[in-house]
Amino acid sequence: MDGTILQRVKVASPLIHCLSGSVTTLFLADSLLAIGARPIMACDPREVGEITKTAAALLINLGTITGESQESMRIAVGKAKEEQIPYVLDCVGVGCSTLRREFVQELIKLYPPAVLKGNRGEIMALLDKDHRTSGIDSTTELALSPRDIAASTRKLASLIRGVVLATGEVDVISDGKSEYYYSGGTPMLGRICGTGCVLGGIIAALLPFTDSYRAARIGTRLLGRAGERSLTTEEGVRPHREALLSALTRETSEKAFDLKLYLVTNSDKLSEEEFLSQVEGALKGGVTFCQLREKDKTDEEVLALGKKIKELTDFYGVPLVIDDRIQVAKALDCAGVHLGAMDDDLEEARKVLGPGKIIGATAKTVAVALAAKAKGADYLGVGAIYPTKTKVITKRTEVATLNAISLEAKLPIVAIGGLKEGNLEILKGSRAQGIAVVSELMEADDPGAKAGRLVKKVTDLLR
Repeated sequence: MDGTILQRVKVASPLIHCLSGSVTTLFLADSLLAIGARPIMACDPREVGEITKTAAALLINLGTITGESQESMRIAVGKAKEEQIPYVLDCVGVGCSTLRREFVQELIKLYPPAVLKGNRGEIMALLDKDHRTSGIDSTTELALSPRDIAASTRKLASLIRGVVLATGEVDVISDGKSEYYYSGGTPMLGRICGTGCVLGGIIAALLPFTDSYRAARIGTRLLGRAGERSLTTEEGVRPHREALLSALTRETSEKAFDLKLYLVTNSDKLSEEEFLSQVEGALKGGVTFCQLREKDKTDEEVLALGKKIKELTDFYGVPLVIDDRIQVAKALDCAGVHLGAMDDDLEEARKVLGPGKIIGATAKTVAVALAAKAKGADYLGVGAIYPTKTKVITKRTEVATLNAISLEAKLPIVAIGGLKEGNLEILKGSRAQGIAVVSELMEADDPGAKAGRLVKKVTDLLR
């Protein structure tokens, strides 16, 4: 889970050696400090090898390269190879000049990076020597679909035997075998000079604690969430680095979870293979939080199924909570548990699971919400916004009540109950942080496409 890895970064405070462009050095250093890492920017060839040897990970960013910085980068990468220190290679501007292209190829040959990062044009330029870009922006490749970019990303990942991240409107990450697509974040990130450098540094800080594929996915989501949280798209409002830094600090200090699209599972009428396929499709399409809710199964059955679901949610970096069953959640060591009004006591859940786990609760009134908060709830499911007969018959909760609960309890809220793609307008301007759905995804012909549309609609409605 993202939160677990991010907390490990804060506890360990890894030293990250960054050889980066002079234009963005301070912003990069501040960003690493914001997530709990320790940056060092030694660039003199006479000391760079010694510094690299002490680092947990290395970032090589072509940025504003010079003859001397190239020599320092060679030394740093050579020392990283000698010490088996993972590194990120950010191929800034590689499509602009032969010098940059040949230098990247030299570094890859010397010691392939754990993660190679570039925008669409830069990735294309590394595969086709005749491909050229104008400046460091990727504009000529805008017509290409994420699937088109994925093919190039996959090919390059196979060639370097590492992970490749192609940034763009939809980020594509590949390990040469499979791809991960991330469509979150905000276009405003592109209006702050240095956010690409920051992403490379964040990924480098994650490398000592997880595999490179997951580090790239978690880092990309972290920056995207921080951007969504801190930047506005209103006309005339300039984005600020300080706002983004503050959001990065909050994202890594809090229990990191995003309620935007909350999947509640239901395996009725599905074989296990169909069920897992439906869940994975929804996760791939953009689900941000998952609750395993199987009322009619025994604890043993839920535990067995939960192990398989957790493999999927871990892969996609999505928190998994178990409905009702505290001991099953503990056995799975998943993100936490969600307790309804008639379920086990929240205080017992906290005692069993500990302070680091997520505990959700269901609330239909302000009084119930405040009681849940007092007992340690981290978020609230509020509804039903529409009547539903999913497992239990529910009564409608007005959006005004949801807003009142949010104002009084001051906890993240996910709207629940009968919500579908066609009726979400009722939540426009509400204080909900996301929606919970069951049949809308579990019965969708294409859960990935449906999830993608839901995420976009929720993002637009709940700004």
